[in-house]
Amino acid sequence: MARIIELNSFLSEKQISLVVEITERNVCGSCGRILEGLTLLKQNGVITAVDDYDIYQADFRENELTQNLYEFIKIQSPTSKGEIDILDTFVRTRSEKIIMEHVESPSIFNMLVSLNRFFWGFQGYCFDKGTPIYI
Repeated sequence: MARIIELNSFLSEKQISLVVEITERNVCGSCGRILEGLTLLKQNGVITAVDDYDIYQADFRENELTQNLYEFIKIQSPTSKGEIDILDTFVRTRSEKIIMEHVESPSIFNMLVSLNRFFWGFQGYCFDKGTPIYI
């Protein structure tokens, strides 16, 4: 942790933002050290993103999210009407920046844009080869 905090401080002096992405792998279970580490990062100004946060099923990191330990939430694109409704409700209730993941085609991108919700960013193979996107 100390090295991440030190690197963040160094980069901040150069007006560069470090974002630490916390993956969805649950190797620790309910280990309290995870919360301690995330809290320490937040207290020291390190920006964090939660990767592949599962809003469609119960995500094991919900406690971390309710404690506002992340500035970014990365969510997989919805694949059904029910998931679209869940996404819409979730986005309306969160203040974190939302990044939509698994945007694999222009049709998925256009569907997300049509929801008329603000997404901070998009990630996926759709952008891998400079695919033209028409809105």
